[in-house]
Amino acid sequence: MVLTEVGFGGYEDLIEVLGASQLAEFAERYPGTASLLAVDPIQDAWVLDEWQRDAHMANAFETSPEQAQMIAHIRSALQGEAKHIRVLGEPGLGKTRIVLESVKDENIAPYVLYIQHGAQFGQSRLFRQLLKVRYDKPLVLVIDELPESELSDIWRHLKPRCGSLKIVSLDHGRDETYDEEIDRITAPRLPDETIKKILASRVGESRELDRWVAICEGSPRVAQAVADNLQSNPGDLLKPISLYTT
Repeated sequence: MVLTEVGFGGYEDLIEVLGASQLAEFAERYPGTASLLAVDPIQDAWVLDEWQRDAHMANAFETSPEQAQMIAHIRSALQGEAKHIRVLGEPGLGKTRIVLESVKDENIAPYVLYIQHGAQFGQSRLFRQLLKVRYDKPLVLVIDELPESELSDIWRHLKPRCGSLKIVSLDHGRDETYDEEIDRITAPRLPDETIKKILASRVGESRELDRWVAICEGSPRVAQAVADNLQSNPGDLLKPISLYTT
């Protein structure tokens, strides 16, 4: 009767009404559900849907064979016994995007929280909450831009809590820490063929593309900046490229 009154007549068999205790359980188990039930409940992190809508993550993703292997490795590790995956590499190689593509898997996605500013995570409310409460539900923390100086302290506190909790940290600096429970992998440079695909997807096929591939030096970020420059200045392809425009 209530469903009919609000315009959903005939859908009774497709709609399930959940009680408060069931909603509370789902909110505890799935970060994404919690974000739908309250206004900004996780102020220090994004759920997967928020993360993948970020402008820097919305570009088409051209995958090289090496990146595909890396994505498969991260997925397998997160669904296995891994506690902490550390992704390293120079700025602009697509580390964050590789991890995003890895955790889009339907068996991982509901449990993901993304922390954009890892250097500040140790002072966050979320970090303090994880220390106070024994978290036995699946949770994948992706901590971006987490430098070695902050890694040691955060890992020291969270390591005993890892199991259902898994960590993926990223950084572009040096990393000389050692722990056999940290799986370290390095983001690869892209081959010329993949760089050319990135350029072509944005400015179209052209015999001129080969001359720009070398400038990119295997970096997808530089390739996108070069493509943006070519789009903005089609009549002056020799105009200096602005690699740091957004």
